[in-house]
Amino acid sequence: MASMFLVLVNLLNTTRCGKLLYSEINTYSIYLNNVKMLSTWGQSAWVFICMNTPAVITVKGFLKGISLDFFNFLISKIIQENSSETTRSDFPSRTTDKNSKNFYEWLVGVTDGDGTFHFSKTQKGIWSFTFKIGQSNYNLRLLYYIKSMLGVGSVSVPNSKDNCAEYRVRNIKHIIQYILPIFDQYLLLTSKHFNYTIFKQAILIMNDSTLTKEQKDIFISKLKSQIMPNDYVSPAWQTIDNMVTTIDSAMKVLSKSWLIGFTEAEGSFYIVKKGSKRLVHAFEITQKLDIIVLEAIAKILGLTVTKKKTYNTVVTTNTERVKFLVTYYHKTMKGMKALEYRIWARSFSKENKDFELMSKIQNLMRNIRSIRLDKNFKLK
Repeated sequence: MASMFLVLVNLLNTTRCGKLLYSEINTYSIYLNNVKMLSTWGQSAWVFICMNTPAVITVKGFLKGISLDFFNFLISKIIQENSSETTRSDFPSRTTDKNSKNFYEWLVGVTDGDGTFHFSKTQKGIWSFTFKIGQSNYNLRLLYYIKSMLGVGSVSVPNSKDNCAEYRVRNIKHIIQYILPIFDQYLLLTSKHFNYTIFKQAILIMNDSTLTKEQKDIFISKLKSQIMPNDYVSPAWQTIDNMVTTIDSAMKVLSKSWLIGFTEAEGSFYIVKKGSKRLVHAFEITQKLDIIVLEAIAKILGLTVTKKKTYNTVVTTNTERVKFLVTYYHKTMKGMKALEYRIWARSFSKENKDFELMSKIQNLMRNIRSIRLDKNFKLK
């Protein structure tokens, strides 16, 4: 029994992809018994490839043999036929007011910090897809805010010792209609963009009614096996040639709304000891990857990037910088980070910041992070 695999591809004659595709087709021509030219527009030609593979050469075996570049090229052509569903007109109706752009950029910032695009195969052999944002369960307010703005998904508090809460969207149609359009228009700035791209390709393949269950399984499994390059940089930074040289170049890519969201996920407002009897205000954002993101944040906030052995950070205790940060983040945040900020900012504005007062503020900020809201909490 032979297995048939149909692919519609666009041959770009004068490009690297076109040359690559011709090369691969020639390599596997033993399996191609019908390659027809459909039409030609300029320097591009669409061809219909009908591959009848002998029983000993399965579609899975064929895909194992082709190069990664060729596989990615085929995948890109498959998802192009399904991408029409992720248009801007499908954006959540609850966020179509004048502040929707700010919300989407903020959401991308939160996702760059604490978001996950996950897909896996269940024990029953079914592929499941999840867009998830995790937070400490004392920050349920932020998760319910996201849910109320998007109008889909759920908030849960898993029974775990790490006190984590999650906002999740698992419905494939909801992900395609409500989630993908956001991240297609407002690009992730961290290396999470790589994970998103693989996730999107996989979910569109899963939703493709022209593919068989076997074909979907093969394509998605191969996508799942892809590993992010160590030097991966989000394509969002290509507009400045992946180099942050000035505050203007940083602001071309990184918006304030994104930075607010990223700070809600990854930022820290705290009190730190600088001497036996001296406590000062501090601000910090730490990352293991994506130093270009920290470089842009540093330019915008007037800070510097400090490189450690296992991570990179932007941090300051400088009075003038803290004063700037107090103004920059004023009335901007949606979650419990807003409460931490207010305590931090108000204590900074006090004239007499003696050690006893600062010690009380430090303990207060530590205590509020240990607050655990009831899992049945709902945003009013």
